Formats: sequence, C-alpha cells, structure tokens
Amino acid sequence: MSTPIRFRVVGAAVAALLLAACVTETTSGFQGRYLPQDKPEFLGKGQVSVVIPDGQRDFRWAGKASSWIGSDAILELPLGTIVEQIATDVFGTHFAGVRFVAARPALTGCNIAVEGDMDQFIYSYTRVIESGFSDETQESWIVPEVDVAFTARAYDASGMQIVNKTYSSGSVAGRRYMVSSKPGERINEALHGTLHDLMDKLAADVAAAQPAACKTPLS
Repeated sequence: MSTPIRFRVVGAAVAALLLAACVTETTSGFQGRYLPQDKPEFLGKGQVSVVIPDGQRDFRWAGKASSWIGSDAILELPLGTIVEQIATDVFGTHFAGVRFVAARPALTGCNIAVEGDMDQFIYSYTRVIESGFSDETQESWIVPEVDVAFTARAYDASGMQIVNKTYSSGSVAGRRYMVSSKPGERINEALHGTLHDLMDKLAADVAAAQPAACKTPLS
C-alpha cells in the first residue's frame, strides 16, 4: 500500500557522473522488522486504490548525503518497493483492503482512491561527541537522519477530492551507532519508520474525511 507516488528521477547523465565518482552502497530494501509495532486505533470502510504509474513500483532512488559525513558515497535503495510495502501495511491495517492501480479508477460505495507525489527525501549523518567523567573520556556516535515529504490527494466514490495535503517529517533521527560497515542501512531503517508515520497520518485524514456511513466504530 503506497500513497500513489510519482518519483522525480535525476537525469541519466548526471546520475552516471555521480555514480562514477563515488562508491555506491545498496541497502537491504524493504524490511518489515523496521516498521513500528504500535498501530494507531482508527478504522475506515472500503478498499483503498493506490495509484502508482507504470514503472514507478520498481523505481530505485540514488543520492548523496546532505552532510559532509557520508558524502563520499552514493546510497541506492528501492524506494518504489518500500513505498508500496509500507502503504500496504498502513492502508491494509486501517481499511477493508488495498490494491495498486496505474490510473485512478471508477469507485463505488465507501471505496477510496489515493495518489500523490514524493516531494523530498534527504538523508544525512551527524557526529555526536559525549564527554565522560573526565576530558579524556569521550564517546563519538553517528546519528542517521532523514527528511521526507510527499503530497497526497484522496477521492471518494463521487469523484470528490476529500484530502489534498503535504505530509512533511522534518529532520528525524534514527538509531545512533558507533561503527557500522553499512551506514546506509541505518538510513533505510529511519526511512521506513518516518514514511510509515507520515502514511499513518494520511490514512487517518482519509478515514476522518469519509461520510459517517463509511466509518467503522472501534470495538
């Protein structure tokens, strides 16, 4: 389940230059264990049709850290798959079902269509130095950070737009670490949690915008 997201891709020539100049680190991709275990308590009726244009479900994102730390490498991850799987978890939890379509379909009853655009994905690493009981005792940590934003639109069966909103995380810190042979995986983990939280907010807004007949009381 994924908010219909159209990705803006860096031009092939520019991407080739970046990749040629830097080491590329790939992540493990979607990992269910990175998703939050606590689920917000709200329910909506109907099936959610998530619009993802052809070719976008396999979209692979590549880019450099915005920080000096990590800027000598290119991080590559399957953003299309991650978005789709997180959307499946979020909308599948809060609605009767979820499906993925290439274009907004005709709807009936309490069914909803959702589409959108990924506006921003920035990642960085911050070094944090903690002093001990003496000036000679210090620990140095690296904190991975992500900043994600997407704009989503939702439509009911009448074709009326019931949600049109940008969801922005701001800078979100992931789990800090001292040494890692795969720092990009820490970014991947932080991205999962951040994107999931934003999609939860979108799902809550969609459920709240449905008419009373399409809302399911919590037991």
